[in-house]
Amino acid sequence: STDNPLLIGGNKDFAPLEFLNSEGNPDGFSIELMKAVARGKGLNIKFDLSLWSNARSDLKDGKIDAVSGMLYAKERDKVFDFSAPYVNISYMIFIRTGTPINSIDDLKGKEIIVVEDVSAHDWLIKNRITDSIITVNGSSEALKLLASGKHDCAILPRLHGLERLKDAGFSNIETIGPPILEKPLCFAVAEDNDDLLAELNEGLFIVQRSGEYDEILLKWASVYEHQKRL
Repeated sequence: STDNPLLIGGNKDFAPLEFLNSEGNPDGFSIELMKAVARGKGLNIKFDLSLWSNARSDLKDGKIDAVSGMLYAKERDKVFDFSAPYVNISYMIFIRTGTPINSIDDLKGKEIIVVEDVSAHDWLIKNRITDSIITVNGSSEALKLLASGKHDCAILPRLHGLERLKDAGFSNIETIGPPILEKPLCFAVAEDNDDLLAELNEGLFIVQRSGEYDEILLKWASVYEHQKRL
């Protein structure tokens, strides 16, 4: 339709899923998938990527129509409506080499860096893991703090964290243990926007059935491994 485009929010610093590329344009796995879904359903869309906490509040306040990626959680389901999941995200513990943290059991009472309003932040609070949660605006900031010798560890999405680590070139940071959290990533709309949700779910089904989903996933995940988690 030529009506006003649907405004799709998202995280401007969540490579390889969604980010602003060197030209300042929205890019990444979730962005390409959302574009394919929109094409499949004839939806007119426009992206507006920002800090994650802004994207989350903008969707809640009705300033945008949907976000291209939100990790499913029961608490969030009371505020937002989620599409079928399209990939799994694993959160890992990132430590400075030599820090005596080997698993989730060693996190009690530690100073933990996390990006504000992400699933891992909610999880830390809900499970009362520690009273010392240090929130930052993005993963790059988290890794920089950790590398500089501050705090005990950071909890970040595996693939995104490794990508940011590679960009930053810190040699004193590593991941340990199995993922502490695995969550399905979905498109999300404001509560009760059933029509748009139905369109997104149908579009996702079309893209998965046509094989385009696999092509997009392979393009973004092949650097690491081809599986349904990023």
